[in-house]
Amino acid sequence: MRNVLTIFFSLLFVYNLSSQSSGTKGTEFWLAYMENLDLVFNGDPEFTIYISADEAGSATITAPFTGLTFEFEYDENAVTSYSLPPGIFYAQGSETIANFGLRINTTTEVNVHAVHYRIYFCASTMVLPTSVLSDEYMISAGKDEKNSASSPSSFVIVATEDNTEIEITPSAITAGLRPANIPFTITLDAGNSYQIQAADDLTGSKVVALNGSKLAVFAGAKQAFILCEVSADNHLYDQVYPVDYADDFYALIPFKNQGVSKFKILALENDTEIYVDGNILTTLQSGEFIEEVYDAPHLISSSNKIFVTQFNPSQLCTESQIGDPTMLNLSSANYRINSISFENLTGFEISPQAFSGNYMTLFTETENAVDILLDGIDISNLFIDFPGNTAYRYATIDLSPGTSQLTAPEGVYGYVYGFGDFDAYAHSLGFNPKTEVSTKEIDPISMSIYPNPCTDLLYINSKNIVHKINLITIDGKILRSIKVNKKSTTLNVSELPPGIYLLCVKTNNKNNIQKIIKQ
Repeated sequence: MRNVLTIFFSLLFVYNLSSQSSGTKGTEFWLAYMENLDLVFNGDPEFTIYISADEAGSATITAPFTGLTFEFEYDENAVTSYSLPPGIFYAQGSETIANFGLRINTTTEVNVHAVHYRIYFCASTMVLPTSVLSDEYMISAGKDEKNSASSPSSFVIVATEDNTEIEITPSAITAGLRPANIPFTITLDAGNSYQIQAADDLTGSKVVALNGSKLAVFAGAKQAFILCEVSADNHLYDQVYPVDYADDFYALIPFKNQGVSKFKILALENDTEIYVDGNILTTLQSGEFIEEVYDAPHLISSSNKIFVTQFNPSQLCTESQIGDPTMLNLSSANYRINSISFENLTGFEISPQAFSGNYMTLFTETENAVDILLDGIDISNLFIDFPGNTAYRYATIDLSPGTSQLTAPEGVYGYVYGFGDFDAYAHSLGFNPKTEVSTKEIDPISMSIYPNPCTDLLYINSKNIVHKINLITIDGKILRSIKVNKKSTTLNVSELPPGIYLLCVKTNNKNNIQKIIKQ
């Protein structure tokens, strides 16, 4: 009995290592920009990529479909910026296959951010490494509150492999007259991009690579008014997290000096109960969303995983009377980062003083809000208790122009942003890899897996919906990864060599593990 238990708990340890979600540091990234303001206005666009690195190295930016390549060096413990040459690095219009996908490769692990700047029309995003990308997305987009047809809601897809068949289910009638909620398919090669636009909100749209290939997806709006219809609009743009990175816990903290922020809450599953500060707000079905405006911090939780997106209002609706709409896809408040260098944007060649204020928002457990350094200065005293929940603390901090260095030994969640006269940007600082926290042996009352030992067919019956099944070898190699989304399924193991395997069955936020003996 002791030997069997030793093997089983060793397998648990192997799976726990292999089930870590990747962090935002990497050596390969995929990027696409979206259509901004009409090109006849506000001068030419500028496209800038920022590399934050602990070790020096070199970067290569390639348009894989055409072979266009740019190379540059980056420094250690610094942020290095690279401006793409003059040109238009995005498609115009909706539903045409284009070649605007960019691949970024680096010789050391780095964090990457990208900025798309037009005078008064700026947007930025953290760029996710390939290790984070997935084959399944649900879109949180932006929408112009004046409902202007010339300011469409938008998202863009980039393929990372050739012959990638993609199923797209738009939540609204597209500019190319694709009907809402009816899937259609396209096929892209590596570096192809595909932009979709709609007059109505594209939030809740679904994107799935049918062959399992990884995709990079960015969303927002060509331009949009937020909360004000008498002030200026702005470009909205941020990378979309894969569905595996949705969570049930978020910190809603309004942007500093802006008075209010609007938060869009998107459900990924049916019958998702939404709680604000522990009180029920509403129940949403899959693809449904609500929008709430808050002038103070709140904690949001849910019965199933959700996405949350934060928006800054148009300038005349802000307390500071500077800034403009910007969009930030929030990562889970469970994610943490320990250190990063980042750039506090001041301006660009065509507008050297675009931003007059730069800020950072941080959030962590109260016990971990210690020894947090910004540019070598301890800022722990700037953290205050989260309203109504002293288990957490947060801080909204003024930043100086230029490069900053954040260090947090116990980890913090955070993002940076800036405002100027009719201008704004916001993006995440990123996060470290995160291990699945709820991994346990299968409860025979809630799930049955039989026969075991087995020779050919393995039957899996669960009281809860099974989302994914991973079949893993004793040394941690994932042999199969199967999406299920139903309560019962059958797994054919007849071709497996005899031996001991680990079956991980994912239901909601739990990884249920069973040792399988193949005869």
